[in-house]
Parts: sequence; structure tokens; C-alpha cells
Amino acid sequence: MGYALVTIGNSRTTIILIWRLVMKRFVSVLLMVCMILTSSVLYAAPVDNNEAQGTVSMSLDATKINEVGQIITAKINVKDIDNLSAFQINIKYDPNVLQPIKDNGTSYSDSTPISGSTILINDDYGILNIGSHKLKEGILNFARSYMSLASYKNSENGESEGTLGVIKFKALKKEATTISFAEAPYMPGMKDGVYLANWDADTIAGYSVIQPNSLSGSTAITLEADSN
Repeated sequence: MGYALVTIGNSRTTIILIWRLVMKRFVSVLLMVCMILTSSVLYAAPVDNNEAQGTVSMSLDATKINEVGQIITAKINVKDIDNLSAFQINIKYDPNVLQPIKDNGTSYSDSTPISGSTILINDDYGILNIGSHKLKEGILNFARSYMSLASYKNSENGESEGTLGVIKFKALKKEATTISFAEAPYMPGMKDGVYLANWDADTIAGYSVIQPNSLSGSTAITLEADSN
């Protein structure tokens, strides 16, 4: 039995998830969530590794920023990850060029959760969905997890592929830029900014992380008339 606490870093909210691992033959996981105002986010990290083959990918619906105000949509998909129960992703973008926005067009807050998920959406197992962002630094950090892992495992209906979430960005400038998964010191067990766990609360390893293509800019060229 045991748990590990890892600092994520958020100036407004502290979330403590305690993943308590019990003997394998009685597989049971207890998640306790406490939210209080403080300077960081803490969560419990699984400590065992299971090898898996699969992919986590991010794709963009555009290759070029053509105008200020253009909406670029990033879709994050997972494929062939057996019995997925939780994920955490860390994403980097340039806040001078892009602004993350909600579906209604308003700006993200520091704690906006991910939306557009088609996996880990079964309310029967309890859903934890949180965001912990550093918007001025251009960092988005999302986490989503089932809470009743024993019930999820007992269903024998593990989830393995789908959309982890959809993120919309508004272009502030017509400049070339990137949106990408990025490593973070507060995510042990991650790969290229992605952390996955299975229904035993074990860290999943062995998957590939596929980054999206870069966005090119659009520069206007002004020709001056010859006065002669």
C-alpha cells in the first residue's frame, strides 16, 4: 500500500488525489479529492508500470494562420491503450500568438477543464475532470480520470481509444507558431508531456506520442506606387 504526491502548480486551487493501492488479488483503488485554496495542486501518482502499445496524438484543423481572430482547433486522440482510466497532458503554445478559448468563445480561466472528450465519459464510474493552467506562460495542463476504478474494472469493459479532448485557440497574430505536448517536471511517469494510467492505477508505458504540424504565418506585403 502506498501513494505518492506530486506538485503540479496552480496559484488558486489545491487538489489532492490519493490513489491507494491495495493487494492485487483484491484490486481496489480509493481516490480522495480535496479542493482548498493554496499555491499548488497535488495528486497521487501510480507507481507501477504496464507496457502497452498505442498512440496519443494531437492534430490541428489548420496549417496556416490566415487572419487575426481565426479559430484553430486541436484534437487529442488516443488509440490502442488498453483499459485506460486516467490521463494527464501538458501542452505548450505561444500566448502572444494564440489564446485558448471555451466553446462559447470566452477565454480560458486558470482551471478550465478539457472538453469534447469521447472516452472516460461514463458517469457510472465517477469522473474527475480538472485543468491547471499557466496562461501567461502558454501552458495548459489537463487531467481526467475515473474515480471508481474497482467498478470500472469489474465491468470488464475497458476503454482503449477515442478523443481525450478538443481545445480551441483564437489567433492573436498572423505569425508562424506551434502547439505541442511538452514535458513537465511535475509529471513523473509521463512521456513527452503525456501521462496515462490503467484501471489498476498503474502507469502505462510503451506508447508513442505524435505531435501536430506547425502553423505557418501569413504576412501581408505592401507595394508602394512609384511616384515618378
